[in-house]
Amino acid sequence: MTYGPTVIPRILYFLVLASACAILASGCSSSETAAPAPGKTWPTAPPEEQGFNSDLLAQVIEQINQQELPVDSLQVARNGVLILDAYFYPYLGEQPHDVASVTKSVTSTLIGIAVDRGLLSLDQSMVASFPELVPVPPSDGKADIDVRHLLTMMSGLDCGRSPEEGEPELNLMMQSDHFVKYALELPMAVAPGTEFAYCSPGSQVLSGMLTEETGARALDFARQNLFDPLEIGETQVVSKAWVREATQKSVIVDTDETGYGYQWWVLGGTFEGLYEALGNGGQAIIVWPDKDVVAVFTGRGVDVIGDVAPLLVAALQSDVALDPNPEAYARMNAAIRDATEPPAAKPVPPLPPMATEVSGKVYRLEPNLLDVQCISLRFDSPSEVRLELTLGGVGSGVYDLPVGMDGVPRFSESWPTGIPVGILGEWSEPSVFSMHIDEVAGTKQLRIRGDFGGSAESVELEFADANESFPRQTVQGSSVAGCN
Repeated sequence: MTYGPTVIPRILYFLVLASACAILASGCSSSETAAPAPGKTWPTAPPEEQGFNSDLLAQVIEQINQQELPVDSLQVARNGVLILDAYFYPYLGEQPHDVASVTKSVTSTLIGIAVDRGLLSLDQSMVASFPELVPVPPSDGKADIDVRHLLTMMSGLDCGRSPEEGEPELNLMMQSDHFVKYALELPMAVAPGTEFAYCSPGSQVLSGMLTEETGARALDFARQNLFDPLEIGETQVVSKAWVREATQKSVIVDTDETGYGYQWWVLGGTFEGLYEALGNGGQAIIVWPDKDVVAVFTGRGVDVIGDVAPLLVAALQSDVALDPNPEAYARMNAAIRDATEPPAAKPVPPLPPMATEVSGKVYRLEPNLLDVQCISLRFDSPSEVRLELTLGGVGSGVYDLPVGMDGVPRFSESWPTGIPVGILGEWSEPSVFSMHIDEVAGTKQLRIRGDFGGSAESVELEFADANESFPRQTVQGSSVAGCN
């Protein structure tokens, strides 16, 4: 696929624009007069016009490519001007990207709009907003949880208190029939306002409270009061006071003095003065108010702050325009084009004898976290394999997926989340077949390792996610006539 003109997917456009508007609303500008927020068509310019070094930005793109960092896209804007717009194969910006918990920061902004309009208050009781779900005030301290506690992840609910286990409460909520009801029924662990614990179901409650108090679905409220107005260049959609308060440290959560505001991470240490919306897998909006800089990332497991952000900071070299550098600008654009190119196919080694023995067999699995009930592989070609997964629970069904064996992923839109996936496979050992399943516009990197040992009648499967959204798990599978 060839690299076309600058096109920002709607969600990325919103994210950059919302952050730019957050800078403008906060009144924190490095210049005397804040630049107008961009409209539907972004003004673009060579990085040097905004004080960035194109050579160093080219190095950022080249390093992401060379190290195969799981970055999907990267945009940088300064003073409302887009100076870097890059996409990385296989994500080419043609569909919206799952931004995971970045949505929390968007929800916080919606809460700010509702507070500005008197529809909600920071001290409003959580349970009082749901009289049908909680007809009798609870006596366990839950009635003391208010909007501010939910915004700052200090609700006291028994949720998010074991980060080494991922987010088990979030997974259980997603399997429930009523997300808000599940969250409201979580037991208390400590008194509200006493401890920080990253609890995603609490953010779902905020969305529910918004619906209850405004009479509109959170998405409809967002479209009417945030998404649509942001198409208009000079519209202020949330007050300066809210932006300032939401991006202050309400609680310190890390040894480097990083804190948490109202669903925004407020950085400390080397990055003091920056704040960010952060989502699983490397989704991020990083806002640098003092420099009028916004950077937006999507990815599948990248450590934005550790791997990429320092390189961008180094590329910002002046608060005024640098001398033009057409050679460096050309290098940067060449790196951006190269980033969209697929990998070259590699020679495919002969299939081991075990491939013939297991081809077409169906293996029923022990109960597992992913609810994979059966798995089957067909080795009809050395360069492309067919993987069949039978899933239960959420997304239940049978999924027939191609697997590339030549170093080039094969793509399919047949996946439980509805997000396209690219799949690679290899025989890493004569009896071990491994697969990498990566969402093209999502956050998941599922790894499946199948060890057939000395017999095709059974398999030991290991499931893992590079983003650690669930614990690594090993399950046994036995050959059966069929999955039903």
